[in-house]
Amino acid sequence: MTNSANIVAAKLEVILKSRCNKVGLEESEKIIDMVMKFFENLEGLRLKRSKLLQQAAETMRKTFGFEEVSVLMKGVDGFFRYEIIIGYNEKPEKELRSLVYTEEQIREPDSMPIVRINKYLDLTIAEAEQKPDQKVGYAHPGLMTMARKNFEDFAYGDYLDLYVFGKDEKPLTVFELSAPRDGKLPSANKLKWLCLFALLLGNVIEYQTE
Repeated sequence: MTNSANIVAAKLEVILKSRCNKVGLEESEKIIDMVMKFFENLEGLRLKRSKLLQQAAETMRKTFGFEEVSVLMKGVDGFFRYEIIIGYNEKPEKELRSLVYTEEQIREPDSMPIVRINKYLDLTIAEAEQKPDQKVGYAHPGLMTMARKNFEDFAYGDYLDLYVFGKDEKPLTVFELSAPRDGKLPSANKLKWLCLFALLLGNVIEYQTE
């Protein structure tokens, strides 16, 4: 990780962690309505895991304003693969579907330094993605070399990882969120609700999916 990337990561860590301690009511009310509707519609149902996660990804995209949402699912062999991809062009989608990760690589990536916001959320910054083999899954990798103009911006190449844990506290699935419609880092409300969404979804996956 370059020195400039370390500086960016440190500043973004302060911003994002402070936001997790704040809540604004107006935006929160809009989000809670959509989150409640999603989980109320699941009440009493038993679904295939892939169908549930497809619905969750679509709800997350609409509710939290990300144009690109992808889902890494844990297979029976213990490896994680991109099974659901929404909003990507054909080439980056194909590249993502070719990738396979171990559980250790998912939670503790050694090749792409991260900003750990809390238990449920990591932010990988564009500045950390400089090696050719790390520029996979992007439609315009050349844009990742552009300087970040503002620390409130969500730069091209940034993405949030949202972890959904099982009862054993190990990741069941990971949502990757990028390209926010407003081009900004998530608000305090969105960060809080993303964490709650992941917590609730973990219970549904454990007890209501096949």
